[in-house]
Amino acid sequence: MVSTERLKVVDALRGLAASMVLFHHLFVRFNDTFEPLRHWAPLVHQLLQSISDLNLEAVLLFFVVSGFSIRFSSHRQDFRSSEEINLYIYKRFRRLLPLYWLALLLALVVGAIAGQLNDHRYGLATLAGNLFFLQSPVSVIGNWFGPYGYNDPLWSLSFEMFFYISFLVLAVCVRTSRFWGILAIVISVVGLAVNQIFANPIAQFASLFVVWFFGVELADSRLGLASRMSRTVLLGFGVLCALFLFFRESQTVYQWLYGFLVFAVWQAFVFGSEKSFPGMKLMANVFVRLFGYLGSISYALYLFHFPIVYLLFSFVGDNLQSLFLSVIFSIAVSHLAERTIGKYEMKVFRVRYVR
Repeated sequence: MVSTERLKVVDALRGLAASMVLFHHLFVRFNDTFEPLRHWAPLVHQLLQSISDLNLEAVLLFFVVSGFSIRFSSHRQDFRSSEEINLYIYKRFRRLLPLYWLALLLALVVGAIAGQLNDHRYGLATLAGNLFFLQSPVSVIGNWFGPYGYNDPLWSLSFEMFFYISFLVLAVCVRTSRFWGILAIVISVVGLAVNQIFANPIAQFASLFVVWFFGVELADSRLGLASRMSRTVLLGFGVLCALFLFFRESQTVYQWLYGFLVFAVWQAFVFGSEKSFPGMKLMANVFVRLFGYLGSISYALYLFHFPIVYLLFSFVGDNLQSLFLSVIFSIAVSHLAERTIGKYEMKVFRVRYVR
C-alpha cells in the first residue's frame, strides 16, 4: 500500500511539471527581460535556457503522472459492470471538463480584450475542434485544429482524452492486465506507422499512449498488481528504443524512451527503499514543500497561465513588473479555479453512458 507521504510526492511531480511549463512560456515571452543575464551571468542564463528547453519533457511527465493517477484511483473498479464504467467516465469528465471549458472562455475573453478575434485561432471551426478534443500542436504535420485562441498548452488535453478512452477500452475488452503493456506498445507503434503514411491527430494521440501507460504500470507496481511479463515487456521496449535512437533519430521514439526513463527513475527513487537511498525521505520532504502546493493547482495552472501571460505581456510589456504579475495572477486564478470550479459536481453527466 502506498503511503500518504508517497502520494504527496506524486502530487509534487505535477507541480514540478506545471512550473516547468509556466517557466518555459515566461522565458520565451519575456525574452528581453531575461536577455541581460546572458551578459551578466552567462552560466545562469544557460541554465535557465536548458530548463526552458525541457518544456516538452514536462508535458510527457504530466502524461506519466496522469497514467499513474488514473490507474491508482480506478484499480478497484470492476469494468465488467456498466455502473462502474459510468462512474469512470463521470469522474474523468468531472475533473477534465469544467476547468477546460473555463480555459476556452478565458482564451476568448483575452482575445476580445487584445482585439484578436478576427484571427483564425478564434474561428468556430477551431472551437469545435477543441470541444471535441481534436486539437494538436500547429507545428506538427497533419494538424487538423490548433489550440483555441492564445492558449497553446491546450494541445495536450486531446492526448489526455484519448488516453482515458483507450485505457477504458483496454480494461473492458482485456480482463488480464498483464497483456495491457503489450497492447499499449502495439497501439503506439501502429499509431506511429499510420502517422508516417497519413499524418493525422488520431494517430499522433495513439503514438504516445505507451508514455501514458508507463504511469499505469507504475501504479500497478505499487499496488502489487504488476505482472513479471508486463514489466519485462516494457523493459525490453525501453532497451529497443535506446538502440533505435543510437542508429536513427526519431522524435516519437525519443518520447517513448523518455517515458521509459521516467518509469525507471520513478521505480528507483520516488518509491524506492529508504535503506537503499539514505536521505531520500529528507529529499522527498523538501521536494514536496517546494512543489506540493503547485501540484494541488497544477491542472488549472497549466490551463490558464498562457492567456494571462499573453495579456500582461501585451498591455504591460516585456519587463520585470509584467513577469512577476504573470506569475502572481496565474497562481491566484488557478488557486481560485481549483477551489471553486474544480470541485464542481457535474450532475448533468450523472447518466447511463453504458447500458
